[in-house]
Amino acid sequence: MIRKKVDIVSIVAALAESKRPIFHSEKDFQLHLGWEMKSRGCEVCLEYDPDCFDRNAAIDILVVKPEKVAVELKYKTRRFSGEITGHRFDLKNHSAEDVSGYDFWKDVWRLETVVQSSKASIGYAIFLTNSPRYWRLAREGTADADFRMNEGRAVSGRLAWSAAAGQGTTKGREDPIVLSGRYGLHWADYHNVPQANGLFRYLLVAVGG
Repeated sequence: MIRKKVDIVSIVAALAESKRPIFHSEKDFQLHLGWEMKSRGCEVCLEYDPDCFDRNAAIDILVVKPEKVAVELKYKTRRFSGEITGHRFDLKNHSAEDVSGYDFWKDVWRLETVVQSSKASIGYAIFLTNSPRYWRLAREGTADADFRMNEGRAVSGRLAWSAAAGQGTTKGREDPIVLSGRYGLHWADYHNVPQANGLFRYLLVAVGG
């Protein structure tokens, strides 16, 4: 008997082609991704605590069946206003790409922990954005160089702020992130609205499996 798999790429593609291709917030993204999974017969839990961290720390989505899959999401936007399929969107301008990069790689580390603890067979970190600053190559020597997410980069090992990072940036995020795996970064188009800041792309990092 062939064990069914959760095809995360086709699920994201179906969401992009749905009546709600973009989202008001990260919670909105989480809800609709979970909904799409359920429509395909998956059993899902939102905000699930896998009980493998030192303190309570929920992951965004856990697919229980047909296999255990842990999913962490990030949704960061540039300013965007418009109506899409009858829905009005007024998205905020999220800055602080350096902090967002740290938080994304912290998600990857968390997924590594979940998979290594056998709480899931595979994990996926998904970063959805309409800001090209994330996928474009940044200048060298920035304080957040280790946490960058640009296209074509390979990421592994110890990630840390440079000595130039300010305390306001690193507050609450001082600890380095140490990854067990090595990850090649490749962005994919998600949905394109023909107006300013209308190109949404996503980065998908698979952990374990």
